[in-house]
Amino acid sequence: IIDIGANIGFFTIYALIKNPNSQILAVEANPKNFEILKNNIYENNLSDNVKVFNYVVTPEPGLQPFYLSSNSGWSSIYNERGAKNGKIIHLDSTSLSRLFENNKLNVIDLLKVDIEGAEYDIMLKDKFLENFVVKELFIEVDKRPRDKRYKYHDIINFLSNHYKSIKVVGHESEYPLILCKDYINM
Repeated sequence: IIDIGANIGFFTIYALIKNPNSQILAVEANPKNFEILKNNIYENNLSDNVKVFNYVVTPEPGLQPFYLSSNSGWSSIYNERGAKNGKIIHLDSTSLSRLFENNKLNVIDLLKVDIEGAEYDIMLKDKFLENFVVKELFIEVDKRPRDKRYKYHDIINFLSNHYKSIKVVGHESEYPLILCKDYINM
């Protein structure tokens, strides 16, 4: 199980409760959230099952500007919406492909992505779905992408090429959740 945008670990810990024998990679960019995430994992003796990483996930590795919001769940690589005029810091980034390669993963049972606007870039530019099997994908997206190069239908069309079953929860919402199952092996 991979949790991208792990925040302080709610989904990570829930996933481990539901799947106690799973191995989970939890990635959180916001340094304050990451410290809480790390403490939540270690204080609950979950480190045998959970590895935590303090990265921004982007298609290309390197230093990435990151805007800290006063609401820690809204921090983003984009100086917009909840992160507008947030304190800017620079963080190391990694791609999903590199994360999977470095952890010797070829098949991922579940990938959850909630990264405040950067989901379009990592989904549409990183070719990880062509090189790795991701059986199920849950992704929260911006209905109005922060990166103006993309449109909402771009991500739906892209995911339709990789999954037989796509369900959108909250389609009318500003932040719909896309649930993808039945990965199509290309």
